[in-house]
Amino acid sequence: QSHGQTFTPDLSESHAFKSFKNENGKGWYIYKRYNDAIVFTFGDWKTGDKYTFKSTSDLDFSDPEYIALQEKAEALREEKARDARLHALSELNKSGQNMMTPYLEKKGFTDTHPTLHQILNHFGEMDLLVPMQDASGEIWNLQRIEPEGTKSFLEGGRTKGLYHLLRPVPESGVIYLVEGLSTGLSVLSLVEDGACAVVAFSATNLLHVAKLLREKHPTHKIIVCADNDHLKDLNVGLKAACDACLAVGAEIIYPPFTIKQPGTDWNDL
Repeated sequence: QSHGQTFTPDLSESHAFKSFKNENGKGWYIYKRYNDAIVFTFGDWKTGDKYTFKSTSDLDFSDPEYIALQEKAEALREEKARDARLHALSELNKSGQNMMTPYLEKKGFTDTHPTLHQILNHFGEMDLLVPMQDASGEIWNLQRIEPEGTKSFLEGGRTKGLYHLLRPVPESGVIYLVEGLSTGLSVLSLVEDGACAVVAFSATNLLHVAKLLREKHPTHKIIVCADNDHLKDLNVGLKAACDACLAVGAEIIYPPFTIKQPGTDWNDL
């Protein structure tokens, strides 16, 4: 629950590898019981993250059965990631470009962007496709944005450390790092010509992408254009942006909403 999941695992066997699906997402879990103790690991297909719990510090992770379960989970994760990559490339190959979508119009844009793709959905409406690449430029997944703004990734596809370049990184200058696509497009309209904007797709992915960008571009200035989730008990956008900035020596800017304003990001501003 502390990691945003509410599934109830079935621990009736001595050890097992299983999957789960609930309102918060899809994932997998493995466990092994040792008399009154347990080792439990679960992973999230959407984020690629995994978490491990031990009920006692005396449990040994070198247990062959538990290692075999971990290897099985990792093999399945890699298989799903490869399948999602092929699916992403197929969708992009069927898509078009240079066409406006209802989502972009809703966000206040009057034109599309050359790095984005568009495809008709089952209802005859235009969805937006945003390719997601790794540091080497290989596409592994895509974000689909429906007309009303619903966003999704391909099931089982990688997301951690993937990003979208709205403009190539210049030889020198500033890299602007943002959470979402509409934020990135808005930032591009506010900054200097030739500046680069990088979409990380989520608050939790800002840190991973920032580290990749710093490793690949050690002398560039990085500015994280944070979301300001000022109406929440925990300002997730600012916290994630600050963590990324501290990790790579970047700067942070955020939209200064007042308590009476409902916006959160640079597109809202």
